[in-house]
Amino acid sequence: PSIFESTVGFSAKSPSIYPLRPERATNIELGYAHDLSSLLKAEQADIKLAYYRNTIKDVIDRTPEFNFRNIEAQKVAGIELQSRYDNGRFFADFSATYNLKNEVCDESSAIFLDPMGRIPNCLKDGPPASYLHNMTPPKYSLNLTLGARFFNHRLEVGSRILHHAGLRNHDDENYGALKTEVQHSGNNFNV
Repeated sequence: PSIFESTVGFSAKSPSIYPLRPERATNIELGYAHDLSSLLKAEQADIKLAYYRNTIKDVIDRTPEFNFRNIEAQKVAGIELQSRYDNGRFFADFSATYNLKNEVCDESSAIFLDPMGRIPNCLKDGPPASYLHNMTPPKYSLNLTLGARFFNHRLEVGSRILHHAGLRNHDDENYGALKTEVQHSGNNFNV
């Protein structure tokens, strides 16, 4: 547990009534990088592409009662692109991330939401009222930087543009016909 999960704060009770175990992660990343400097006659020019898949076990998350506890696992996967160009006078950088998967699995959360067992153990973005659900990453994000140097590199001007996809609500997929019941159970802050 970090200092955030171990101290009194505005968004959770501490100390937690549940004993906390450390999170354990298995991270896999496959990437490709290609230098384009000579082809584009630039000081720096390259492109990088990566695929990642991470599994975190014993994820520390928050309950609807604002206690920290461990949940079984979170599985995330996605692809990342990064490219840059710099010829000494002009420069540019473009990067993009596309999230393919954000799944949170916890049997006790599913039973808490529906003791009849109609809610799956693995939910997209996590159970309601949890930090994982409230901090869901966007489906994609884009970042572009453009700039130039003047007066023998004594002045550098540029601009950066960021774009993130909007919020994705997966309640229909996660709960199906039970969506209204889950939302009105008092265990969901993301209505």
